[in-house]
Amino acid sequence: MRNHSNDWHCGHGLKTLHACIATLCIAGSGLAHGNPVTTLSDDALEARFWACDVASTHTVLSAAEGAQCVRWQDELKQRRFGGDFGRLLDWWRAHKAEQHARRLPTATQTAAQR
Repeated sequence: MRNHSNDWHCGHGLKTLHACIATLCIAGSGLAHGNPVTTLSDDALEARFWACDVASTHTVLSAAEGAQCVRWQDELKQRRFGGDFGRLLDWWRAHKAEQHARRLPTATQTAAQR
């Protein structure tokens, strides 16, 4: 595992995503290295947002995981949408299916086969 706050990639599968969220909360948030969440690249921030979204859709996050996910969502909302939650929500709705399918391909395929 690399220790670069802007260089995290979560693998596929629910267990992997949940473990990745926990790892990101501790080491990848930037806070463990003295860097605020605002130093994350846009791509790294979006990756964390979607990892949180997928994980929270399929499992219960700990309080620490949930709090970190909120920090990432708030920063994304400020950066990309000028603080406008409605715009963030529209963007999320437009991209959710695609992003979830990319991160949980086996879960998506299994659901489609039912």
